[in-house]
Parts: sequence; structure tokens; C-alpha cells
Amino acid sequence: MTEYAKMKKTELVDLLELRGLDSDGTKAVLIARLQEAHEEAIEEMTPEEDAVIEEPATPEDTGMTRPEVLNEWELQVDAVYYSVLGRKADPQGLYHYHWELKTGNRSAADLAVILANSDEGKALKDLEAKSAHDGAGNEEE
Repeated sequence: MTEYAKMKKTELVDLLELRGLDSDGTKAVLIARLQEAHEEAIEEMTPEEDAVIEEPATPEDTGMTRPEVLNEWELQVDAVYYSVLGRKADPQGLYHYHWELKTGNRSAADLAVILANSDEGKALKDLEAKSAHDGAGNEEE
């Protein structure tokens, strides 16, 4: 917890005003008000024991399609899909991997490796290798 007692009264007033709280009173009153607001904020953030935290619905559950506007994580997923698979991410991939990036479970580099090693990624590599081989054979004729 912030050590309000070490702060100047003007700093306490500023904090209270930033939080939209009454900033009138003695230093002791201001400190008590800030501590009370801090404790209330912690209580609001603490889930109740019987609270159920549900996983967000998946695209399959909701019939969701690609969003019109992508957030920064979704843009990153799309960029990796383009660079590895040459296409936009499908709704399920966009949903899954944006959460993986956002939560720090995976990096964009991890996603690139996953996509490159997917069945689609391997098929693209095989097709590119075959194209390169066929192209080299045609040049000799």
C-alpha cells in the first residue's frame, strides 16, 4: 500500500481529486479517505468464494465471424498468418491465438512455428518445394 503518511498534503489532495473523491480536510482525514478508497477497490477486485469465472465463449459457441475491426493482438495474429500461410486468420485461430499472445502464453515467434508445422503449413512448404523443383526443370528445356 502507498505510504500516504509520508506524502505532502498537496499530493494527497491531488490523489483524491484524481479519484473523484472529496479533497477537503486535514491531512489525517485525507489519509483515512484514501485508505478507505484503497480498501474498497481491493474488495471490488476480489472475487467472491462462490463466484464462477467462466471462460469466454468460443467462435464455435457463438457462430462468431471475424471482427470488422481488429485489436492489436488480433492484428499481430493476422500478420503472422499472412507471413506463414499467406492468408488471414480464420475466426477460431484469431480468437485462440490472440488470447495466447495477450496473456503471454505464446509469442508471435511461437505462433509462426506452430503455423509452419501445422498440416497447412507443411502442405504449403511441400507445394513451394515442388513448384521450385518443377520450375527448375522447365528452365533446362
